[in-house]
Amino acid sequence: MLALVRGTFLVNAVYAESVRKYGITSQQRQLLGMLMARPRGINELAGCWTWPS
Repeated sequence: MLALVRGTFLVNAVYAESVRKYGITSQQRQLLGMLMARPRGINELAGCWTWPS
């Protein structure tokens, strides 16, 4: 369990560094991560987030 927690902190640190290095927002980083997994259509991407009412 402890290794999983440590791994999570390491992954989050890498994400934070990439956001700073490339000057992108957390949301843009999340979107890029989703697109790297496989191509997605705009309708599928729009369904990934909940929009404020």
